[in-house]
Amino acid sequence: MVISRLRVCAALFVLTILLTGCATARSDARIRTPAQELGWQPALAGVYARMATSMSRPGEIYQPTISIIETQGEFTFTTRVRASINVANSSARGEMEAVFSPENVKRTTWIITGRRYHQTLEYDPTFLREATTCRGASDPLVSILIACRGENEQGVTTTLMDADYHGQPAIAMLTLGGVSSPTSRSSFTDTLFLDPETYLPIAQEGSGRIESLDADGNVTGSGETGRLILYEHNFKPADSYAAYHFDPASIGFVDDDPVAAITKPRPDVTLYWIGADAAIKGAPPVALRGALLAEGNSRPTERYRAIVSYRPVANEFGPTLLELKQWRLDDWRIAEADGLRAWPPDVCVVKEELEVEGMAVVLYHAYSDRRRNLASGVCPTAPPDRYVALVTTASSVIRIAAPEPEAFNSREAILDVVESLIPAN
Repeated sequence: MVISRLRVCAALFVLTILLTGCATARSDARIRTPAQELGWQPALAGVYARMATSMSRPGEIYQPTISIIETQGEFTFTTRVRASINVANSSARGEMEAVFSPENVKRTTWIITGRRYHQTLEYDPTFLREATTCRGASDPLVSILIACRGENEQGVTTTLMDADYHGQPAIAMLTLGGVSSPTSRSSFTDTLFLDPETYLPIAQEGSGRIESLDADGNVTGSGETGRLILYEHNFKPADSYAAYHFDPASIGFVDDDPVAAITKPRPDVTLYWIGADAAIKGAPPVALRGALLAEGNSRPTERYRAIVSYRPVANEFGPTLLELKQWRLDDWRIAEADGLRAWPPDVCVVKEELEVEGMAVVLYHAYSDRRRNLASGVCPTAPPDRYVALVTTASSVIRIAAPEPEAFNSREAILDVVESLIPAN
Protein backbone atom coordinates (compact mmCIF):
# COMPACT_ATOMS: atom_id res chain seq x y z
CA MET A 1 0.00 0.00 0.00
CA VAL A 2 3.01 2.32 0.22
CA ILE A 3 3.01 3.10 -3.50
CA SER A 4 -0.71 3.91 -3.44
CA ARG A 5 -0.25 6.25 -0.45
CA LEU A 6 2.56 8.17 -2.14
CA ARG A 7 0.67 8.58 -5.39
CA VAL A 8 -2.57 9.64 -3.77
CA CYS A 9 -0.90 12.15 -1.46
CA ALA A 10 1.17 13.59 -4.32
CA ALA A 11 -1.94 14.21 -6.38
CA LEU A 12 -3.60 15.91 -3.45
CA PHE A 13 -0.57 18.12 -2.97
CA VAL A 14 -1.01 19.34 -6.56
CA LEU A 15 -4.48 20.50 -5.46
CA THR A 16 -2.76 22.62 -2.75
CA ILE A 17 -4.11 20.72 0.27
CA LEU A 18 -1.67 18.99 2.62
CA LEU A 19 -3.00 15.74 4.06
CA THR A 20 -1.89 14.04 7.24
CA GLY A 21 -2.77 10.60 5.90
CA CYS A 22 -4.53 8.68 3.15
CA ALA A 23 -7.20 5.98 2.96
CA THR A 24 -6.55 2.55 4.43
CA ALA A 25 -9.84 0.63 4.21
CA ARG A 26 -10.19 -2.63 2.29
CA SER A 27 -12.61 -4.07 -0.24
CA ASP A 28 -12.26 -6.89 -2.76
CA ALA A 29 -15.53 -6.21 -4.63
CA ARG A 30 -14.84 -6.32 -8.39
CA ILE A 31 -16.62 -7.40 -11.55
CA ARG A 32 -15.13 -7.71 -15.00
CA THR A 33 -16.97 -6.21 -17.96
CA PRO A 34 -14.25 -4.80 -20.23
CA ALA A 35 -14.99 -1.36 -21.68
CA GLN A 36 -11.75 -0.96 -23.59
CA GLU A 37 -13.52 -0.03 -26.83
CA LEU A 38 -13.67 3.58 -25.69
CA GLY A 39 -9.89 3.83 -25.55
CA TRP A 40 -7.69 5.44 -22.90
CA GLN A 41 -9.38 8.64 -21.72
CA PRO A 42 -7.86 10.10 -18.56
CA ALA A 43 -10.13 13.15 -18.46
CA LEU A 44 -13.10 13.04 -16.08
CA ALA A 45 -15.57 12.92 -18.97
CA GLY A 46 -13.82 9.83 -20.34
CA VAL A 47 -13.80 8.12 -16.94
CA TYR A 48 -17.52 8.71 -16.49
CA ALA A 49 -18.32 7.59 -20.04
CA ARG A 50 -16.60 4.26 -19.45
CA MET A 51 -18.34 3.88 -16.10
CA ALA A 52 -21.73 4.41 -17.82
CA THR A 53 -20.81 1.82 -20.47
CA SER A 54 -20.13 -0.80 -17.81
CA MET A 55 -23.43 0.01 -16.08
CA SER A 56 -25.32 -0.94 -19.25
CA ARG A 57 -25.93 -4.47 -20.60
CA PRO A 58 -28.55 -5.39 -23.23
CA GLY A 59 -31.63 -6.91 -21.63
CA GLU A 60 -30.32 -6.40 -18.08
CA ILE A 61 -30.64 -3.89 -15.25
CA TYR A 62 -27.60 -2.89 -13.20
CA GLN A 63 -28.04 -3.52 -9.47
CA PRO A 64 -25.38 -1.93 -7.26
CA THR A 65 -25.50 -2.09 -3.47
CA ILE A 66 -23.78 0.87 -1.84
CA SER A 67 -22.89 0.59 1.86
CA ILE A 68 -21.77 3.79 3.59
CA ILE A 69 -20.24 4.11 7.05
CA GLU A 70 -19.80 7.68 8.29
CA THR A 71 -18.35 9.04 11.51
CA GLN A 72 -18.75 12.46 13.05
CA GLY A 73 -16.85 12.84 16.29
CA GLU A 74 -18.00 10.01 18.55
CA PHE A 75 -21.06 9.23 16.42
CA THR A 76 -21.22 6.56 13.71
CA PHE A 77 -24.11 5.93 11.35
CA THR A 78 -24.56 3.67 8.36
CA THR A 79 -26.54 3.90 5.15
CA ARG A 80 -27.27 1.18 2.64
CA VAL A 81 -28.69 1.82 -0.82
CA ARG A 82 -29.95 -1.01 -3.00
CA ALA A 83 -30.38 0.50 -6.43
CA SER A 84 -31.71 -0.56 -9.82
CA ILE A 85 -30.28 1.47 -12.71
CA ASN A 86 -31.67 1.33 -16.24
CA VAL A 87 -29.14 3.25 -18.30
CA ALA A 88 -31.08 2.74 -21.55
CA ASN A 89 -34.12 4.56 -20.15
CA SER A 90 -32.21 7.10 -18.03
CA SER A 91 -33.99 5.90 -14.90
CA ALA A 92 -33.11 4.46 -11.52
CA ARG A 93 -34.75 3.42 -8.27
CA GLY A 94 -33.18 3.11 -4.85
CA GLU A 95 -34.30 1.69 -1.52
CA MET A 96 -32.30 3.46 1.19
CA GLU A 97 -31.96 2.60 4.87
CA ALA A 98 -30.10 4.90 7.26
CA VAL A 99 -29.26 3.58 10.74
CA PHE A 100 -28.42 6.24 13.32
CA SER A 101 -29.00 3.90 16.29
CA PRO A 102 -30.89 0.63 16.86
CA GLU A 103 -33.94 2.72 17.77
CA ASN A 104 -33.52 5.30 15.01
CA VAL A 105 -33.74 3.77 11.54
CA LYS A 106 -34.99 5.82 8.57
CA ARG A 107 -36.12 4.30 5.28
CA THR A 108 -36.92 6.03 2.04
CA THR A 109 -37.35 5.26 -1.65
CA TRP A 110 -36.22 7.45 -4.53
CA ILE A 111 -36.72 7.30 -8.29
CA ILE A 112 -34.78 9.16 -10.97
CA THR A 113 -36.31 9.73 -14.41
CA GLY A 114 -34.12 11.81 -16.68
CA ARG A 115 -33.22 14.93 -14.68
CA ARG A 116 -36.06 14.46 -12.16
CA TYR A 117 -35.47 13.08 -8.67
CA HIS A 118 -38.47 11.89 -6.62
CA GLN A 119 -38.19 10.78 -2.99
CA THR A 120 -40.58 9.67 -0.27
CA LEU A 121 -40.69 11.49 3.06
CA GLU A 122 -41.71 10.03 6.40
CA TYR A 123 -44.61 12.37 7.14
CA ASP A 124 -44.99 14.44 3.95
CA PRO A 125 -45.87 13.76 0.31
CA THR A 126 -43.26 12.47 -2.12
CA PHE A 127 -41.29 15.46 -3.39
CA LEU A 128 -39.58 16.41 -6.63
CA ARG A 129 -36.28 18.18 -7.27
CA GLU A 130 -33.56 18.16 -9.89
CA ALA A 131 -31.38 15.05 -9.78
CA THR A 132 -27.96 15.66 -8.26
CA THR A 133 -24.79 15.61 -10.33
CA CYS A 134 -21.34 16.36 -9.01
CA ARG A 135 -17.56 16.14 -9.47
CA GLY A 136 -17.70 16.86 -13.19
CA ALA A 137 -20.33 14.22 -13.98
CA SER A 138 -23.31 15.37 -16.02
CA ASP A 139 -25.23 12.09 -15.71
CA PRO A 140 -27.39 11.63 -12.56
CA LEU A 141 -27.05 7.83 -12.90
CA VAL A 142 -23.26 7.96 -12.78
CA SER A 143 -23.51 10.38 -9.86
CA ILE A 144 -25.28 7.67 -7.85
CA LEU A 145 -22.01 5.72 -7.77
CA ILE A 146 -19.92 8.79 -7.05
CA ALA A 147 -21.98 9.21 -3.86
CA CYS A 148 -21.96 13.00 -3.74
CA ARG A 149 -22.10 14.61 -0.32
CA GLY A 150 -25.09 16.79 -1.14
CA GLU A 151 -26.78 18.98 -3.71
CA ASN A 152 -24.61 21.97 -2.80
CA GLU A 153 -21.28 20.15 -2.75
CA GLN A 154 -18.42 22.11 -4.28
CA GLY A 155 -14.90 20.94 -4.93
CA VAL A 156 -12.13 19.96 -7.31
CA THR A 157 -11.64 16.42 -8.65
CA THR A 158 -8.61 14.94 -10.35
CA THR A 159 -7.78 11.45 -11.61
CA LEU A 160 -4.74 9.24 -10.93
CA MET A 161 -4.78 6.50 -13.57
CA ASP A 162 -2.17 4.09 -12.16
CA ALA A 163 -2.95 3.87 -8.44
CA ASP A 164 -3.64 0.73 -6.43
CA TYR A 165 -6.02 -0.26 -3.67
CA HIS A 166 -4.43 -2.60 -1.11
CA GLY A 167 -2.23 -4.10 -3.81
CA GLN A 168 -5.12 -4.23 -6.29
CA PRO A 169 -4.67 -2.11 -9.47
CA ALA A 170 -7.05 0.83 -9.41
CA ILE A 171 -7.83 4.27 -10.74
CA ALA A 172 -8.03 6.87 -7.98
CA MET A 173 -10.36 9.87 -8.24
CA LEU A 174 -9.39 12.48 -5.67
CA THR A 175 -11.80 15.19 -4.56
CA LEU A 176 -11.19 18.14 -2.27
CA GLY A 177 -14.40 19.93 -1.45
CA GLY A 178 -16.84 21.40 0.97
CA VAL A 179 -20.53 21.63 1.76
CA SER A 180 -22.19 24.69 3.30
CA SER A 181 -25.61 25.25 4.82
CA PRO A 182 -27.10 27.91 7.12
CA THR A 183 -26.33 25.71 10.16
CA SER A 184 -23.01 24.07 9.26
CA ARG A 185 -20.03 23.96 6.92
CA SER A 186 -17.65 21.13 6.21
CA SER A 187 -14.51 20.35 4.24
CA PHE A 188 -13.55 16.90 3.04
CA THR A 189 -11.10 14.82 1.05
CA ASP A 190 -12.55 11.80 -0.79
CA THR A 191 -10.74 9.11 -2.76
CA LEU A 192 -12.88 6.97 -5.05
CA PHE A 193 -11.08 3.81 -6.27
CA LEU A 194 -12.24 2.39 -9.63
CA ASP A 195 -11.63 -0.97 -11.26
CA PRO A 196 -9.22 -0.24 -14.16
CA GLU A 197 -11.11 -2.56 -16.54
CA THR A 198 -14.75 -1.70 -15.82
CA TYR A 199 -14.28 1.75 -14.24
CA LEU A 200 -16.90 0.73 -11.68
CA PRO A 201 -16.15 1.66 -8.04
CA ILE A 202 -14.27 -0.63 -5.68
CA ALA A 203 -14.47 1.60 -2.61
CA GLN A 204 -14.46 5.22 -1.51
CA GLU A 205 -12.69 6.62 1.53
CA GLY A 206 -12.82 10.10 2.96
CA SER A 207 -12.06 12.33 5.89
CA GLY A 208 -12.76 15.91 6.83
CA ARG A 209 -14.02 18.37 9.36
CA ILE A 210 -17.43 19.86 10.13
CA GLU A 211 -18.33 23.05 12.00
CA SER A 212 -21.70 23.97 13.50
CA LEU A 213 -22.87 27.57 12.99
CA ASP A 214 -25.31 29.78 14.88
CA ALA A 215 -27.77 32.18 13.23
CA ASP A 216 -25.02 34.80 12.84
CA GLY A 217 -22.58 32.39 11.20
CA ASN A 218 -20.37 31.97 14.27
CA VAL A 219 -18.78 28.57 14.91
CA THR A 220 -20.40 26.86 17.90
CA GLY A 221 -18.72 23.46 17.61
CA SER A 222 -16.53 21.32 15.38
CA GLY A 223 -15.45 17.74 14.88
CA GLU A 224 -13.60 15.34 12.63
CA THR A 225 -15.47 13.26 10.05
CA GLY A 226 -14.73 10.01 8.28
CA ARG A 227 -16.29 8.03 5.48
CA LEU A 228 -16.01 4.54 4.02
CA ILE A 229 -18.14 3.34 1.08
CA LEU A 230 -18.15 -0.24 -0.23
CA TYR A 231 -19.78 -1.39 -3.47
CA GLU A 232 -21.31 -4.63 -4.71
CA HIS A 233 -22.18 -5.00 -8.40
CA ASN A 234 -24.82 -7.26 -9.95
CA PHE A 235 -27.10 -7.41 -12.98
CA LYS A 236 -30.66 -8.73 -13.25
CA PRO A 237 -32.84 -9.50 -16.30
CA ALA A 238 -34.88 -6.45 -17.25
CA ASP A 239 -38.06 -8.51 -17.77
CA SER A 240 -37.98 -9.53 -14.09
CA TYR A 241 -39.02 -6.03 -13.04
CA ALA A 242 -42.64 -4.94 -12.74
CA ALA A 243 -43.77 -2.38 -15.30
CA TYR A 244 -44.22 0.29 -12.60
CA HIS A 245 -40.80 -0.21 -10.97
CA PHE A 246 -39.33 3.05 -12.33
CA ASP A 247 -42.63 4.97 -12.31
CA PRO A 248 -42.68 7.81 -9.72
CA ALA A 249 -46.40 7.16 -9.24
CA SER A 250 -45.46 3.85 -7.61
CA ILE A 251 -44.05 5.78 -4.63
CA GLY A 252 -46.96 8.15 -4.39
CA PHE A 253 -45.72 11.04 -6.51
CA VAL A 254 -48.40 13.23 -8.08
CA ASP A 255 -47.11 15.79 -10.57
CA ASP A 256 -48.47 19.29 -10.09
CA ASP A 257 -50.25 20.84 -13.05
CA PRO A 258 -49.74 24.62 -12.80
CA VAL A 259 -51.90 25.23 -15.87
CA ALA A 260 -54.88 23.50 -14.26
CA ALA A 261 -54.25 25.33 -10.99
CA ILE A 262 -54.18 28.83 -12.48
CA THR A 263 -57.05 28.26 -14.95
CA LYS A 264 -59.45 26.75 -12.41
CA PRO A 265 -62.58 28.96 -12.25
CA ARG A 266 -62.75 31.13 -9.12
CA PRO A 267 -65.87 33.23 -8.67
CA ASP A 268 -64.32 35.66 -6.18
CA VAL A 269 -61.13 36.62 -8.03
CA THR A 270 -59.80 37.00 -11.57
CA LEU A 271 -56.23 35.75 -11.91
CA TYR A 272 -53.94 36.61 -14.82
CA TRP A 273 -51.12 34.92 -16.70
CA ILE A 274 -49.26 35.20 -20.02
CA GLY A 275 -50.08 31.69 -21.16
CA ALA A 276 -48.47 28.30 -20.63
CA ASP A 277 -45.39 29.56 -22.44
CA ALA A 278 -44.37 32.96 -23.74
CA ALA A 279 -41.78 34.78 -25.80
CA ILE A 280 -41.19 38.29 -24.49
CA LYS A 281 -39.26 40.95 -26.39
CA GLY A 282 -35.61 41.06 -25.37
CA ALA A 283 -35.93 38.11 -22.97
CA PRO A 284 -35.51 34.32 -23.18
CA PRO A 285 -38.59 32.14 -23.84
CA VAL A 286 -40.26 30.95 -20.65
CA ALA A 287 -42.79 28.34 -19.57
CA LEU A 288 -45.22 28.23 -16.65
CA ARG A 289 -43.55 26.14 -13.95
CA GLY A 290 -45.47 26.97 -10.80
CA ALA A 291 -48.82 28.27 -9.61
CA LEU A 292 -49.08 28.71 -5.85
CA LEU A 293 -52.69 29.38 -4.90
CA ALA A 294 -53.63 30.67 -1.45
CA GLU A 295 -57.20 29.72 -0.65
CA GLY A 296 -59.48 29.53 2.33
CA ASN A 297 -57.74 29.57 5.70
CA SER A 298 -54.31 29.29 4.06
CA ARG A 299 -54.32 32.96 3.10
CA PRO A 300 -50.89 34.50 3.89
CA THR A 301 -50.20 37.66 5.90
CA GLU A 302 -49.67 39.61 2.66
CA ARG A 303 -53.16 38.47 1.59
CA TYR A 304 -52.08 37.53 -1.96
CA ARG A 305 -54.14 34.94 -3.80
CA ALA A 306 -51.59 33.53 -6.22
CA ILE A 307 -47.93 33.47 -7.23
CA VAL A 308 -47.37 32.45 -10.84
CA SER A 309 -43.79 31.54 -11.79
CA TYR A 310 -42.13 31.26 -15.19
CA ARG A 311 -38.80 29.53 -15.78
CA PRO A 312 -36.69 28.77 -18.87
CA VAL A 313 -38.48 26.62 -21.44
CA ALA A 314 -35.51 24.25 -21.67
CA ASN A 315 -34.98 23.80 -17.93
CA GLU A 316 -37.87 23.14 -15.57
CA PHE A 317 -35.47 23.39 -12.62
CA GLY A 318 -33.91 26.64 -13.78
CA PRO A 319 -34.26 29.92 -11.90
CA THR A 320 -37.55 31.79 -11.80
CA LEU A 321 -37.22 34.45 -14.50
CA LEU A 322 -40.64 36.03 -14.10
CA GLU A 323 -43.03 36.15 -11.14
CA LEU A 324 -46.63 37.37 -11.06
CA LYS A 325 -47.93 37.90 -7.50
CA GLN A 326 -51.64 38.63 -7.45
CA TRP A 327 -54.23 40.08 -5.08
CA ARG A 328 -57.91 40.62 -5.15
CA LEU A 329 -58.33 44.40 -5.31
CA ASP A 330 -59.92 44.77 -1.86
CA ASP A 331 -57.24 42.53 -0.28
CA TRP A 332 -54.52 44.67 -1.83
CA ARG A 333 -56.06 47.82 -0.38
CA ILE A 334 -56.02 46.24 3.11
CA ALA A 335 -52.44 45.00 2.72
CA GLU A 336 -51.34 48.38 1.36
CA ALA A 337 -52.90 50.13 4.38
CA ASP A 338 -50.85 47.77 6.57
CA GLY A 339 -47.65 48.93 4.88
CA LEU A 340 -47.21 46.54 1.95
CA ARG A 341 -45.48 48.17 -1.03
CA ALA A 342 -44.68 47.02 -4.55
CA TRP A 343 -41.11 48.23 -3.93
CA PRO A 344 -39.48 49.35 -0.66
CA PRO A 345 -39.33 53.14 -0.19
CA ASP A 346 -36.20 54.54 -1.83
CA VAL A 347 -35.49 58.10 -3.00
CA CYS A 348 -33.58 56.71 -5.98
CA VAL A 349 -36.59 54.84 -7.39
CA VAL A 350 -38.47 56.44 -10.27
CA LYS A 351 -42.21 55.72 -10.54
CA GLU A 352 -43.66 55.87 -14.04
CA GLU A 353 -47.46 55.88 -14.32
CA LEU A 354 -49.01 54.47 -17.49
CA GLU A 355 -52.19 53.03 -18.90
CA VAL A 356 -51.74 49.81 -20.83
CA GLU A 357 -54.62 47.93 -22.44
CA GLY A 358 -57.05 49.77 -20.17
CA MET A 359 -55.14 48.85 -17.01
CA ALA A 360 -53.47 51.30 -14.64
CA VAL A 361 -49.75 50.56 -14.39
CA VAL A 362 -47.08 51.92 -12.07
CA LEU A 363 -43.62 50.97 -13.33
CA TYR A 364 -40.81 51.18 -10.78
CA HIS A 365 -37.32 51.92 -12.14
CA ALA A 366 -35.13 50.66 -9.30
CA TYR A 367 -31.69 49.37 -8.34
CA SER A 368 -30.54 45.99 -7.06
CA ASP A 369 -28.52 45.78 -3.86
CA ARG A 370 -25.33 45.28 -5.87
CA ARG A 371 -25.82 48.66 -7.56
CA ARG A 372 -27.55 50.59 -4.79
CA ASN A 373 -25.57 51.34 -1.63
CA LEU A 374 -28.19 52.60 0.84
CA ALA A 375 -25.53 53.54 3.41
CA SER A 376 -23.90 55.99 1.01
CA GLY A 377 -27.01 58.14 0.63
CA VAL A 378 -26.02 58.78 -3.00
CA CYS A 379 -28.08 57.50 -5.92
CA PRO A 380 -26.26 55.53 -8.64
CA THR A 381 -25.40 57.28 -11.89
CA ALA A 382 -25.80 54.02 -13.85
CA PRO A 383 -29.18 53.15 -15.36
CA PRO A 384 -31.64 51.16 -13.18
CA ASP A 385 -31.23 47.38 -13.28
CA ARG A 386 -34.53 46.33 -11.65
CA TYR A 387 -38.00 46.95 -13.03
CA VAL A 388 -41.23 46.09 -11.23
CA ALA A 389 -44.74 46.77 -12.49
CA LEU A 390 -47.86 47.10 -10.36
CA VAL A 391 -50.90 46.52 -12.55
CA THR A 392 -54.42 47.36 -11.37
CA THR A 393 -57.46 45.96 -13.17
CA ALA A 394 -61.13 46.29 -12.27
CA SER A 395 -60.89 43.58 -9.62
CA SER A 396 -57.25 42.49 -9.27
CA VAL A 397 -53.74 43.78 -8.60
CA ILE A 398 -50.73 42.06 -10.18
CA ARG A 399 -47.12 42.70 -9.20
CA ILE A 400 -44.78 41.72 -12.04
CA ALA A 401 -41.12 41.21 -11.14
CA ALA A 402 -38.02 39.52 -12.55
CA PRO A 403 -36.03 37.93 -9.67
CA GLU A 404 -32.91 37.28 -11.75
CA PRO A 405 -30.53 40.24 -12.22
CA GLU A 406 -30.66 40.44 -16.01
CA ALA A 407 -33.46 38.45 -17.63
CA PHE A 408 -36.62 40.54 -18.03
CA ASN A 409 -35.13 43.46 -16.07
CA SER A 410 -35.71 46.12 -18.70
CA ARG A 411 -38.51 48.60 -19.25
CA GLU A 412 -39.36 47.07 -22.61
CA ALA A 413 -39.56 43.49 -21.30
CA ILE A 414 -41.71 44.27 -18.27
CA LEU A 415 -44.11 46.40 -20.33
CA ASP A 416 -44.34 43.60 -22.89
CA VAL A 417 -45.34 41.26 -20.06
CA VAL A 418 -48.02 43.77 -19.01
CA GLU A 419 -49.35 43.89 -22.59
CA SER A 420 -49.41 40.07 -22.67
CA LEU A 421 -51.54 39.67 -19.52
CA ILE A 422 -54.80 37.79 -20.07
CA PRO A 423 -57.38 36.43 -17.62
CA ALA A 424 -56.52 32.88 -16.61
CA ASN A 425 -59.92 31.88 -15.27
